[in-house]
Amino acid sequence: MTICLIFCLHYKVVYQNNEALMASKQALSGDDIYRHIQESVLEQRLMPGTRMAEEALCTIYGTGRATIRKVLVMLAEDQIVTLERNKGAVIASPTVDEARQVFEARQALEISLLDWAMQRATASDIKKLYAHIERERAALRQGNIGEWVRLSGEFHLVLAKSARNEVFFCFLEKLVFRTSLIVGLYGKAAAVNCCVDDHVHLVQALEKADQVTGRALLIEHLGHIEERLVFTDPGGDEDLYRALSPSLIKRKAS
Repeated sequence: MTICLIFCLHYKVVYQNNEALMASKQALSGDDIYRHIQESVLEQRLMPGTRMAEEALCTIYGTGRATIRKVLVMLAEDQIVTLERNKGAVIASPTVDEARQVFEARQALEISLLDWAMQRATASDIKKLYAHIERERAALRQGNIGEWVRLSGEFHLVLAKSARNEVFFCFLEKLVFRTSLIVGLYGKAAAVNCCVDDHVHLVQALEKADQVTGRALLIEHLGHIEERLVFTDPGGDEDLYRALSPSLIKRKAS
């Protein structure tokens, strides 16, 4: 009798916990799932080439295929996901050419946004930027690299907000996500992420409305990120010859 009672109580607790878990999952909308996947890309927890199986996503988020398919289409429009026929969805893997184009586009776009921000940023905007930098520093102190990576990318969006140009902001948002994929694919560990000190200097230039210094700092900052990437084209003849070099055979034989 006692065993039966214990089993019933245990079953009730497990059932209630499962019910609560399912309720929390069911509360997630398509927009919630979309934002969560975006955040996972920014934190580089979802790496280029990761297969986004619909069945697995349905289980993770406790929702149906129709919702997941809508989310995947939205992510594909942002070029975060690639939809492949007969293969499903995978996290996008930008090519070397695409990566270089993204940095070119970011430089042109962010210079314009910075120029507008110099004219339109308020004291409240400056305060938000410094607060964001403190969050970056806190993440570093705590060793939370994933959060730091995300915050580093988001700094550029917080800065762009102060320019008050929604069209350019939306373009930059997509490029920031593309940059996270590029860093995940071609970056050397965590060394390629934004430098907090660079961000401080940018805000200081913004605070003084020093357009010349701000532009120079921004170009240098984006250059720092790009120059730490290792752009290689896998599978080419050159790589094959390097991998199967006769000098390596001689070294092995000796």
